[in-house]
Amino acid sequence: MKLTQNPDQDLEPLLDLFFVGYYGPAAKPMRAYLDYLERRQGELTVSLAAVPDTEWYRHHLDLDFFLEADRLFTEALTACGGDANAHSGCCAGNGSRTIYYVWENILCSKDGKLKVNLLLNRASPWADVDSSIPYEGRVEVKIKQACELSVRIPEWVQPEQAKCQVNGTERSLSWDGRYAVVGKVQPNGVATLTFPIFERTDKVQIQGKEYTLIRKGNDVVHIDPPGKYCPLYQREKYRENQARTRKVERFVAQQQLDW
Repeated sequence: MKLTQNPDQDLEPLLDLFFVGYYGPAAKPMRAYLDYLERRQGELTVSLAAVPDTEWYRHHLDLDFFLEADRLFTEALTACGGDANAHSGCCAGNGSRTIYYVWENILCSKDGKLKVNLLLNRASPWADVDSSIPYEGRVEVKIKQACELSVRIPEWVQPEQAKCQVNGTERSLSWDGRYAVVGKVQPNGVATLTFPIFERTDKVQIQGKEYTLIRKGNDVVHIDPPGKYCPLYQREKYRENQARTRKVERFVAQQQLDW
């Protein structure tokens, strides 16, 4: 995921950060296992992706491989004091698919109606969404194709608190459930929705341990305790009340994947 943000960055520091955060004291032997696995796979004369399921080309999975893997796993378990649950939890393989589905459904267009379902940044053939959340309660929808626009408003916002401008002119809203109905917007028009956003503090139980969360909108911006090996949710910048911005070149796919 980090490489999708900047594919030119160095992979090694990202791997180091992941292994320390995920495996804690077992980071070194687990990283050694990855290096060993990749080295043995590199000895193959055929790509694993090209191997039919009915054929056996995984010749690197020999006795030496399993003996070395067992040695490294034993070293990792020893480093954790024998606690096999000492590593962090993370997504299974379907996690990447879920991230795609979330991105795909940020907004959708059908029969001249554009719905913004999630207030996240996204470029599309129909409109670009620029979200200032969680810094500010502000979202801009820059229209590319004429449409009837509706925007789903977060759960913490009361309908009367949401305000809308189209090209700098106030626009009254009607409501369809949690969707603020903006109405017709022409190409090159900009619909700006604003609403309050604030912090709240909650105490929650996670795997039998109590944590204190500070949320701004729906984003966790601080957690206590944060964790020992790779502290989580250290997001003090999001507690600012003015969005940080930078210019980027956005990519718009010609078609969406049917994944």
